[in-house]
Amino acid sequence: MQGLLLRPAGVLGSPAGASQGYAVGGYRNLKRRDHPPRGASRASCCRARVSSMDSAPLSALPPLKDVKGMLFDIDGTMTDSDPIHFLTFQDILKEQGYKGYNNGESISREFFDKNITGGHNSILSNFLWPERTQAEQDKFSDEKEARFRELSAGNLKPLPGFLQFLDWIKASGRPFAAVSNAPKANCIAMLKGIGATEYFPKIVLGEECVRPKPFPEPYLEGLKLIHRQPHECLAFEDSPSGATAAIKAGIPTVAILTSQTAEHMRSIGCCHCIKDYTELVALIPKEELSK
Repeated sequence: MQGLLLRPAGVLGSPAGASQGYAVGGYRNLKRRDHPPRGASRASCCRARVSSMDSAPLSALPPLKDVKGMLFDIDGTMTDSDPIHFLTFQDILKEQGYKGYNNGESISREFFDKNITGGHNSILSNFLWPERTQAEQDKFSDEKEARFRELSAGNLKPLPGFLQFLDWIKASGRPFAAVSNAPKANCIAMLKGIGATEYFPKIVLGEECVRPKPFPEPYLEGLKLIHRQPHECLAFEDSPSGATAAIKAGIPTVAILTSQTAEHMRSIGCCHCIKDYTELVALIPKEELSK
């Protein structure tokens, strides 16, 4: 897709000789020590990572007039894509004989929300298929993402108020960008599906950073892209791992409640929780919206 600015891997503090290669799910750019132990729960690993980091203080939503830049996750934050992800995982895990939930029964939404949503492919494939080789895990991730794009075609809508909110940001001259753990092809498909391609010529991909969310590197790169300091910005996230990444980068973070509870997202350190963007649009003076 023309106009996408995709940053090379290792821009922020990567070791000499770090891979610059592209791989769906970012396997080539992740050190094995960043993966969970074989057989470990993705949820338990993410909790361990979060608990090992200093807790961010809970703050209030800053006045929008004082915010000088914004960074958005895509998947689940711009559009409620989790139901499609859930169906994708239900179908493909059943087809491939996954026995990790009720000895082969289709996974429940509770299992999905607890163990899968928001997770990076390299973590999820290792959690779901610890007995498989790396090549087999990569193949599963590729097939799963292709299935998601197939099921989501024509079935994605922007969250209420989102495009109007973007129009206001753009008209005000504030810089903004997307920061996503999703594979490049998924980002392109989702932005196109919700009519937001033209708004995001700048995207940071977790798979092209040294470490993806829940680590802060993708958001630190996002701050570089828009030339802003963390305290000047707002980040928008729907998942615990994404919110953790933004908060550890020092950015006040708004939770979009498409898949998680407000209580859980506030416990992570999100400064504000909203169902969709209509609440923020309502805070903008009408004369600014009319422009």
